Amino acid sequence: MEAPAAKSPNNVSDITVTLANTFPDKEIWFTEFGYRTKATSTTNEADQNEFMTKFIAKCRNNPRVKAVIAYELFDEPYKKSHEATYGMYKWSQQYTGSAKKLIAESL
Repeated sequence: MEAPAAKSPNNVSDITVTLANTFPDKEIWFTEFGYRTKATSTTNEADQNEFMTKFIAKCRNNPRVKAVIAYELFDEPYKKSHEATYGMYKWSQQYTGSAKKLIAESL
């Protein structure tokens, strides 16, 4: 429900508020959230950074949010293209080397 893209409101301004209002007696846990980057499209590290930092800020500002787990730590270029680039780090060498993406620098 939260914006599927950093620039797309999807008619939900803050999913943490929506969930808190919908389920007033429940804790809120986000067990997977992330933003895919692709070098060959308009989706880039700046968009990933913007989406993830804004989402984390919303979670920090809502005391009902008890857990926020990012998906995922490293890009996995060997996976299918839609799953390969959610990481906060890029592989520079498979399994042995990595480089921080903008989001890793921001956190």
